[in-house]
Amino acid sequence: MEMNNPNTALDLGNAMRTNPNLKVLSMYGYYDAATPFFSTEYDLHHIGLEPAQIKNISHTYYPAGHMFYVDEGSHAKMKVDLDVFYESAK
Repeated sequence: MEMNNPNTALDLGNAMRTNPNLKVLSMYGYYDAATPFFSTEYDLHHIGLEPAQIKNISHTYYPAGHMFYVDEGSHAKMKVDLDVFYESAK
C-alpha cells in the first residue's frame, strides 16, 4: 500500500501503547488552512488505543490559524493550557 501523506499518528499510537502513561496535548487553530479542522482529532481517536489510553489525549482549540501562537490572545491561552497540561502530566 502506498501512502501519499506521512501519518505520524501511527507512530504516536505505537508509542502510547508502549508507554500507557504517555500523555499528549494536541493544539488546534480553528482557521488552519494547512490541516483540515477535526482531521487530527479524528486520526488520534482511530489509532487503535484502549479507552484508558484515549483519555491521555487532551485537545485545545484557538481562534486563530495554523500558527495560532502569533495571535496575542491565543498565545496567552496557549501558555495557560500548557501549564495545565504540564501539571497534569506529573
